[in-house]
Amino acid sequence: MLISLTSCNDWLDTGSSTQIRGDELLKTETGFLDALTGIYINMCSPSMYGKNMTSYVVDMLAQPYTDFQSTSNERSALMAGQYNNALAVPFIEAMWNNTYETIASINNELKFVEANENEVLSPFVREMIKGELLALRAFLHLDMMRLYGYGDLQNLEDLETHPAIPYVTVYAKEMTPQLTYSKTIGLMIADLEKAIKCLEIDPIRGENEAPAAANKDGYWNNRVYHMNYFAAKATLARVYMWEGSAESLKKAFDIAEELTGLEGTAYKWVSPSDLYGAGTPDRVFSKEHIFTLNVYNLKNIVNDEMVDYVYQPNALTNVIKWSRVAYDIFNAYSFDYNTYEYIPGYIGFDDYRFDLHFKETAKQNATGSSTQEKYYMGYKLYQTGNGAATAFDYRDMLPMIKISEMYYIMAEYYLSLADEDKALEIINFIRSKRGLSQPLTKDQIENELWSSVFDELTKEYMREFIGEGQLFYFFKRYSLENPIYIYGGDNENAAFTPERYLLPYPKDELEIGGRVQ
Repeated sequence: MLISLTSCNDWLDTGSSTQIRGDELLKTETGFLDALTGIYINMCSPSMYGKNMTSYVVDMLAQPYTDFQSTSNERSALMAGQYNNALAVPFIEAMWNNTYETIASINNELKFVEANENEVLSPFVREMIKGELLALRAFLHLDMMRLYGYGDLQNLEDLETHPAIPYVTVYAKEMTPQLTYSKTIGLMIADLEKAIKCLEIDPIRGENEAPAAANKDGYWNNRVYHMNYFAAKATLARVYMWEGSAESLKKAFDIAEELTGLEGTAYKWVSPSDLYGAGTPDRVFSKEHIFTLNVYNLKNIVNDEMVDYVYQPNALTNVIKWSRVAYDIFNAYSFDYNTYEYIPGYIGFDDYRFDLHFKETAKQNATGSSTQEKYYMGYKLYQTGNGAATAFDYRDMLPMIKISEMYYIMAEYYLSLADEDKALEIINFIRSKRGLSQPLTKDQIENELWSSVFDELTKEYMREFIGEGQLFYFFKRYSLENPIYIYGGDNENAAFTPERYLLPYPKDELEIGGRVQ
């Protein structure tokens, strides 16, 4: 990943990162770097962002799939909002437990970084590690709040008194008390502001290179794989968006405007040659990542959920199918789901995302013969052989933050000011980067699409972030009741309530820890 996985596995073999004795590992600069790399490896595990907190559990919470297994399973329970179902509970608790274990590792290393006894760390390395750790701590706590806390905070009546998720800042056995949402968000902001200050020396900014003595093995290269300066700023924008006040929306907008203005430094746009040139398409739009994880052997994690399926006796196997989301998303793509035809010349024609993020497959009967019925499966993260590795290879890349999110933040801000024209201008700009030369007009939206500019932004989130785990958070921020059925719908499984958006705390946290949710 960042340094050899062999060296990382050596210390991981002795136990989890929360069990490693700090005085054994953190005696040398190499030990500090190994510990930091171990934190990223933890984040890449299937119980965290490698699967559950991106393409699997959190993606399913937004209900974009229909599960066709003949028996109950965690997917059907999660998509139905049955979070206390015995099949769903292990997944929900694993995300919480493994995230907080990783936060414990962060706090443990931070303690030694800040002490820096005997000046083990050079000034550059100390500031860089401290900045990454502080920003990662806020990043992980934010996702815990987005999953296990309330959304739409400006409409939460007891915002100033209701306890939020515990924000853990020390490595200790004692339980961290819960604070209010306002105070907890304040801690996130404080961590990120400190992190950004530390990361002002980040080589990713293009202003300074890492000192040669600190970068002998290239550890500080390819900064998109680390929580870098730009990623810390983007995370702060996310925090402000979650808080949701007019003042916070403006602060998020200012950050987004800054980052979107850094084309060529913070990001580049994916090009047609990246998608349709020789070799495997860059379906994850890797050049647009502000922060990404390199998930070792991602193929073994995600491909089983995306394989073509066949009928087995009385059952279907290995199926995640997109038919529930199809009506709205495919309609937005100018796809007629009833005839399985893509309508040329209309507003969604030639969208790269439709072409590359879905795979058409025909239903097969028991003998393996295709029928007329077609389905579309998620294909964005599907891992295929790329041949020889290149200097910047997008295999195993899992996007954490993309530049498109910053553009959408700007559009949301303009909508909060009732400036639909500016919001639509941004939506059309992103559409132009997705192969769509024909811009949308307000007349089209209101007269032909039976929706609003906000609905078009919602569709953009569906098109852009499907498979990445971000769609659920957008729905939850606005407490949308029928997000998938934005044209209206009466399917009771599609209806969300504030409670439906709230994953339950692990049982031990409530019964033994006395937590209040």
